[in-house]
This record gives sequence, C-alpha cells and structure tokens, in this order.
Amino acid sequence: MASRHCSVWKSVFTVHPVNGATYDLAMVWFLPSRLSLWDSMIVASANLAECDTLFTEDLNDGEVFGNVRVVNPFPLKE
Repeated sequence: MASRHCSVWKSVFTVHPVNGATYDLAMVWFLPSRLSLWDSMIVASANLAECDTLFTEDLNDGEVFGNVRVVNPFPLKE
C-alpha cells in the first residue's frame, strides 16, 4: 500500500535527493539544537528545493528557516 502511494506521489511531485548539500545545510539548524536532525533535514530539503512554504504541525507556525516559512495546516481554534 505505501509503495503504491509513493509511486503516485513521485509521478505528481518532483522528488529531490538527500545528499551532502542537504546535510551541510541541515547542520545550520541542527547544531545550535534548535531542531532535531530529522526536522533540520526537512527544512534544508525544502530550502534546496526552492520551496517558500513548509506545511507541518511539528514546527512553530510562522517560523522562517532560510527562505522557507512554516505553516501549520491544523491551527488550534480558540
């Protein structure tokens, strides 16, 4: 089931490889312990893919990392 979903996603979206450049940029946010390694890799990948928005509920809404702004798609309603 998961492999079928991945095949569909790959046919619709551009997949950017994780490489040394991704790791090097991720260290900008990981080393000061601002983010976990995995979140740092996601943020770095989004920057290298020239994304301007990263939709996630795992980071702070409105925070900016490089050229990427975090948007929580599930904001809490007061």
